[in-house]
Parts: sequence; structure tokens; C-alpha cells
Amino acid sequence: MIIMDPTQDARWDRALPQSATFFHSTAWARILNQTYGHTPLYLAVATSNQLTPVLPVVEINSRITGKRGVSLPFSDSCPKLETETVTDGLAFDTIIAEGRRRGWRSYESRDGNITSPTAFPSRTGYLHHLPLQPDSDKLFARCTSAVRRAVRKAERAGLRVNIRQDFEAVRIFYALHVRTRRRFGLPPQPLAFFRNLHKEVISAGAGFVALAEHACRAIAGGVFLLQGRNAIYKFGASDESHQLLRGNNCVFWSSIRWLAANGFERLDLGRTAPKHHGLRRFKQSWGTVETSIPYTKYDLRCECFVTESERTAGWHTHLFRRLPHCLNRFLGGALYAHLD
Repeated sequence: MIIMDPTQDARWDRALPQSATFFHSTAWARILNQTYGHTPLYLAVATSNQLTPVLPVVEINSRITGKRGVSLPFSDSCPKLETETVTDGLAFDTIIAEGRRRGWRSYESRDGNITSPTAFPSRTGYLHHLPLQPDSDKLFARCTSAVRRAVRKAERAGLRVNIRQDFEAVRIFYALHVRTRRRFGLPPQPLAFFRNLHKEVISAGAGFVALAEHACRAIAGGVFLLQGRNAIYKFGASDESHQLLRGNNCVFWSSIRWLAANGFERLDLGRTAPKHHGLRRFKQSWGTVETSIPYTKYDLRCECFVTESERTAGWHTHLFRRLPHCLNRFLGGALYAHLD
């Protein structure tokens, strides 16, 4: 096996299997590198005439949170790709050996594919995916009655959803994103992240922004990322003052119909922490399939697996809710390079 940089070797993308998600793509590696400076260290099997992708890993080199490996930052799930010749244990041993050589404090796997007698989850969560089909009536029938009522209410209110790939749509969404993150007591991702997302992904046709408009004003939006026949719902945001118009439901349903009509077979809605009961119910209400997913963290200093508590609300949450948007944006740009 080799450790490679997919941003310098086009063979990685060309060899990705159908099972790969957007997070396995080189575009995601470029975004993480360009925005936060993370170093791609992707695991692959190489022969004289062929390269087989195994697992993406990046190195975070932070003076605040330490030097460590993650597969992958800001990714809900990133399973190992090659299973026939590379066992989970062999992949893990190779990554840990590289981590020791580079001086990592820890390695976190976001797929649960760690084979070790001493392995146990550091934290767990739920994944939700929606199988898509061209018949929108059948998709709508899978939703709960509450979702169907919300969608019809949005339609009666005259909401219109536009599927867009221009940077102005990204800029409009980002304004909603800043407001939404402040509402939840969190700093927003920096604008540079969304610029790179547009440059590397959306403008190339591998993603889109869905914006729900009312009276010529965007009141809700979502960012969707595409890979093969799979799609990922990555970001959502809304204007709380128009919550009763059910803009989020309208964005979701319009995007589902667009994806199904364009031949996509699966929509992933991302990871949900066990404590987020409302978000879990919202995702279930669309007729999704729910599975549990463990994250695994290995501490290279003590050479053992460790647990990690879910991030909870605290003094920082109350602080971010009170700070002006401009200061929250500044803090987001300063902090996210150290987080994952």
C-alpha cells in the first residue's frame, strides 16, 4: 500500500468505485486543503498499471488541538472502499504506522471499520438515507402526514424553490447560514470554505444550492453534493422569522424531486447525534432508512482506543448567540481550521 495525495494524482478519482461518496472525492480533499491547510494522506493499493483507492485520511496540524489524523474532517461517514485484498486491520495498522512517523496525537475513523480486539466506539450516531425513484407520488407517500401538510402549506403560500449553481446563490445561502448558526449558538463556516466549495464542486456540476423564495426573498436553503448516482444533503439554513411558511420542507421536497427526476438513486441526510431527537425525527419523517454508525478514536500516545463525549451546549453557545454576525464570522474563520 501507498500513502498518496489525490490532488496531485488524477488516478484516485478515475478509480473510485460506484460505492464512493462525495467525501471520497478529490474535490473534498482540495476544499479541506485550500480552506484549512489540511494535508491529504490517502491510502491506496498501487501496481504497475493500476491504483485502487482504499481510504481517505487528512492530517490536521493545529497548535491548539494537536497534530492528528482524521478520516475525514467535516464528513459524516467515510467508509473504507477496498475490501477484497486490504483488511480493515491492515488499513488501520498502515495508518497508525504513518501517524507515529508523523507525530500524531490521535487518529479518528468515521466509518466504524476498525478491526482490533481492543476497539470500541468513541461516540455513536445515526445515519439516514432516502432511496430515490422516478415516481414522485410514491416518494411523497413515504413521508409522514406532517411532512405532506408542511409541503402543501408552503406551496399554498407561494414558495418557489430554485435549483442554482451560481456563486450568487452560494452568497445568498451563506447569509442564511450565518443567521442559522448564530441561532444555534455556533460560529459559521468561513466564507472561504463556501467559495472553495463553489469553485471545486458546485460550478463543476457536482452540487447545487436550493433556495426557497417568498416575495422575492430567500427564506430557506440547502446545499447538496453529488457523486455518481448518490447525493448528500450537507448544509441547511433558514430565516426564523418565516418559519411558519415551512421553507425547509419546501427545499427538501423540491430537491428530492429534482434528484429523482435526474436519475439519482440515493440521498444521504448526514449524521445525527443521539441527543438531537428533533433532528432525528425530522429525517425519519421523509421515509428514510436509519442505521447507526460508530466513530472510533485511537490515541497514539497511550496506544489505546478512547471515548469522546458529544459536544454539548455551554457558555460558548450562549456567547455565540449574542455576538454580532460579523464577529461570529471572524471567529468561525479562526476556529474551524483546528476543529473536525
